[in-house]
This record gives sequence, structure tokens and C-alpha cells, in this order.
Amino acid sequence: MLSMFVLLGFSGLASAATDYNWARFNTNDGKWDRTIKTTSYDNAVRIYVRNSVMVPGNKPIASTVLSAKLCSTSTGRCTGYQKLYHGYESSVNPFTTFTNMIPGTYYVDIYDPYGSYSVSGENYVSVASFF
Repeated sequence: MLSMFVLLGFSGLASAATDYNWARFNTNDGKWDRTIKTTSYDNAVRIYVRNSVMVPGNKPIASTVLSAKLCSTSTGRCTGYQKLYHGYESSVNPFTTFTNMIPGTYYVDIYDPYGSYSVSGENYVSVASFF
């Protein structure tokens, strides 16, 4: 009975091996938004975004219009873009999760759908064994 309580008692982040604190990003600037590392054990990556504004103008926008991808620094291969969404773990900051990543170093790229504008905001990344 105790083991059932323990299994059902967990929610959200199960094992936070590495957290990359909030940092600024700008879309459409030709730069990677962050560099992260995964291991054979900690191979799930969750990217959160907050305080997104359209540039120019600094008009606040919903971060759920954004997408993110990971690109290997060694091979150049990238995941597809994944949209950010509000999940049950984060009612305020939308996120996306990449699982079963090959151990290595990755660039994070955040993408906006606006052709003539860019978006500025903050991103936070957790790398763990699972979420």
C-alpha cells in the first residue's frame, strides 16, 4: 500500500539533473538561444518560455504561439519544431518536452510564426531522466 502512495504521490519533474535558469532569447537574430547537455541517463529536455513580447513594439503575446527545436552541436542534426503548450505541471509558463535524446550537447532554437516581427522573452530548460 505504501508503494502505491509513493507512485501516485509524484507529479511534475521526477529527477532534475540539470536546470538552466531563466535567460533572455530573441527570435530571428541568427543566434542560438541556449546551449544544453544531455547524458545517457538524463535525456529528456523540457523548455519553458515566459514574458514574450513582439519586437518592435514590446506588445505582450501568448508564448503558446512559439515553437522550439534542439540541434546537435556535433552533427548539426535537429529535431522538428514542437509547439509550446500549457500542461498540468505549469499553469503559467508554457513548455515543450523532447524525450530520448542522444547524449550530447545541443543548441536550443525558439521560433516565432511572425515573418516581419521577432519575439523577445525568457526561456528556462530542465534536463532530467523523465518528466
